[in-house]
Formats: sequence, structure tokens, C-alpha cells
Amino acid sequence: MDYDFYIDLIAADKLKEATEYKNSCIPDVLYKYYWLDDNEEKNERRLSTLAEGKVYMSSLGGFNDPFEGQAFVFDEKELKNKGWDPKWFKDFVEQINSNAGVGCFCNSDEKEQNMPMWAYYANNHSGFCVEYMIDRKVKKFMYPVSYDDTRAPGNSIIGNIIDQTFDLIKEGKGEDDMFGELNALNHMAYLSLTSKHKSWKHEKEIRALVPRFYGDYLDILPKKIFIGINCKEVHKARLIEIAKKFQPYCEVFQMKNVANSLNHWLVEEKINLDN
Repeated sequence: MDYDFYIDLIAADKLKEATEYKNSCIPDVLYKYYWLDDNEEKNERRLSTLAEGKVYMSSLGGFNDPFEGQAFVFDEKELKNKGWDPKWFKDFVEQINSNAGVGCFCNSDEKEQNMPMWAYYANNHSGFCVEYMIDRKVKKFMYPVSYDDTRAPGNSIIGNIIDQTFDLIKEGKGEDDMFGELNALNHMAYLSLTSKHKSWKHEKEIRALVPRFYGDYLDILPKKIFIGINCKEVHKARLIEIAKKFQPYCEVFQMKNVANSLNHWLVEEKINLDN
């Protein structure tokens, strides 16, 4: 996705066109990997949420990348020289980070080959992977992750937002009166939640960013469930039970090793839910 083009559309107040362009970059099918281990209380929360046709929106604090929510870098000396309090800038970023729930999805159907995702997020194949169909109602929350070499200088972007917001307040106006450059700058700040270092590029991540006033969950029905090679029988049985709940729209597959093959691939074996 060309985020510069997206921001330019917003700056030109072409919000409908910006949304349509952004949504056109979101696939109709996405995948999410789930961890299962010996903590049955947490396992049950994950499985119950799946059974309800929902995906939990996490906070950035629990993610495995220490740079999450830290896309901007501030020159505090420069801010102080210009009469700014650096705390305003840090508080602004913290507000962005805390006001959105984040759901991480994978834009790759290479379940048979994607060993890192099974290892990182499905507890070395002990968990499961879900295929979701992404409709227009869900796409409005979805953004492709931008993989960058460096973090962004934040003085100018956040400073302009604070300056122009103060001007609106002085005029007795509010958020509904934001347009043009200010609206574009606010979107740029919001999109900092989708910025990661290029070393994560292999994850092909699409993120759901859901404002907290929507709640902690996003409604998305499972289309296919893929059970990890090392998934416990009790968890496997529960996943099959959940898939049956969504019949005839949900299928379930068991992932298996490939024997005597030159490929580093797994195979998926469909489980008959009529039994």
C-alpha cells in the first residue's frame, strides 16, 4: 500500500476515496495464529472467543516487539528551545497507543510453509491457525503494516497537530471540524501503530486498529481452522466442536508432517465433521 498516496487523499479531503483505496489493499482472506499451552484458563478464553465469532483486540504492551508504539523519535532539546514541553509529545503518543485495540493478522496463505508463524504465535505447532473472510465492515479497521528502516522524527508532525488543535480550541471548534492538513497529520500519527522495522517483513502483517469505544472485540467468523501438529487431543476436540458450531460455513484441518519429501512443507488433512 502507498501510504503517501493515502495521506495525500486525506489532506485533499477526499476521505471516501482514501477509504476505498485503503480497503482495496486489504485481502478478502486473512490468517491469525493462536497460542495454546498448559495454562488452561488462558486457553479457554481464546477458545471461547473463537466460539463466539470474535477476535480479541490486544494492547501494545503485551507484544513481542519492544518498539511497538514507539515509531516517533523526539529531539527534546529542540522542543525545549522552541518553548515546547516534551511531556506533551510523549503524552500525545501514549494517548494514541492506549486508545486503540490491535489485532494482528497474516496476509499469507502459506500455512504449509510458514514455520516461523507456527513457532512464534502457535507455540511450536501446539496451537492453531484460523482463516477469516474479511468483509467491508471489517476492512474499515484494517491497515497493512509498513516495514521501515528507521523510526520517524516526531517533532514536526506532532508539533503541528498540537499547534493546529490549539487553534481549533481557541475558535471554539472540536474534532468534527478537523479537515485538510490537520486531518492528514492525525492519520499519520494514528498510522504509527502500523509501523515496524523491516526485520519483521516476513510476517506479512495486516493490523486491525479498533478504537476502544467499539469495545475489546471485533466480530469475525472463522472460515477454516487449522490444528497444529503438536496440538493436544483435548484442544483438538474443542476446536472440532467449535467448527461444528459454524457449519456449514467452517471447515477444520489437521496439520501433519510431510514424510519422504524434499519440500519443507506440511500437509493439511481435512477432518470430516459429520462423524
